[in-house]
Amino acid sequence: AGGTPTPSPTPPPGTDYVNCTNLTVSGGSTTLIRGNNYTLNAYYQPLGRPGYRIMKVIRGTNCSDNVYSRSVESDRAGYQSFTPDWTPTAIGTYTIYCLTSATAYASCEGYTNSCDNTDYACAGPNANMTVNVINPTPSCTLSLTPATATVLIGGTRVLTAGLSNIQNGTVSNVTFTSNSTSVATVNPAADTSSPYRTTATGVAPGTATITARAIMNGVVRCTDTTVITVPTPSCTLSLTPATKTLAIGGTQVLTATTSVSNGTISRIDFTKNNSNVNISPASDTTSPFSPTTTTATAVTAGTAIVTARATLSGGVTCPDTSTITITPVVPLSPWWQVVDGDVQTNGDLYLSVPTG
Repeated sequence: AGGTPTPSPTPPPGTDYVNCTNLTVSGGSTTLIRGNNYTLNAYYQPLGRPGYRIMKVIRGTNCSDNVYSRSVESDRAGYQSFTPDWTPTAIGTYTIYCLTSATAYASCEGYTNSCDNTDYACAGPNANMTVNVINPTPSCTLSLTPATATVLIGGTRVLTAGLSNIQNGTVSNVTFTSNSTSVATVNPAADTSSPYRTTATGVAPGTATITARAIMNGVVRCTDTTVITVPTPSCTLSLTPATKTLAIGGTQVLTATTSVSNGTISRIDFTKNNSNVNISPASDTTSPFSPTTTTATAVTAGTAIVTARATLSGGVTCPDTSTITITPVVPLSPWWQVVDGDVQTNGDLYLSVPTG
């Protein structure tokens, strides 16, 4: 048998014949998914005479490339579903058609289906259809962990994209993006091997959503998100002693003690408001920073204010001050004494000289 299956013409009214009609495929679509199961159904009308209800599927329009064929003997009219279901195993175009065969009933002659070129093969209206079989849509499930995380400014957190339920394809890579790079960034932006990971870095206070997307066959197939919170950093600093009196040339160790919340100290600097004192060192950039010390040396009489300032990642600072009072050197009061006739003194001696 050869040719293209087409519905037979409807016989003239009153003609006694058998046929099939109203062919349907479960799901109601002419686009079918490779590997899925489909029930083929049609209405058969043998008019009380023995015959066969037949359902066939051919590849394309080639009648010799038959991929499915089922038959059921019946002498009654009614709908017939065929088992087992048809499961297409390859993509492409297929023609599905139904027919009846009543070999003892000649009135079907002239209404044959071209793929079943017998005298009594009969197909009525809507007895065939063309369907397109496509590959199933790739799918997957993605879980980005942790679901939420707190990251300090300058701090980092590793995020891992776990994949499961991968169907009908393979994952080529997972991409990572931040909806607010001013708050948190990610690096790398994509990972091509499992475990799929990126590192989120805190930039400034706020909230950012990190989205992971799994790519299958060039298309995003599953996603998940992590919410990153970057808190506002704060700190307090206490510089001791708060006040100190020194003589010129005297020294005092000043101690800066800090307390930090939601951040890290990057440096502590010491400054003075005038030249009455010198301070050394003027800064500390090495952790740990609490406590941090500097030494104030009195230079000239007067008052000086020394300020210690801690700087956190992100630019937040916290200061405190110490007031240094420098006193001048006070000479001793003059005195004198006579020792063995010699006069000794630590100051000037004054003698009134008589006039005249």
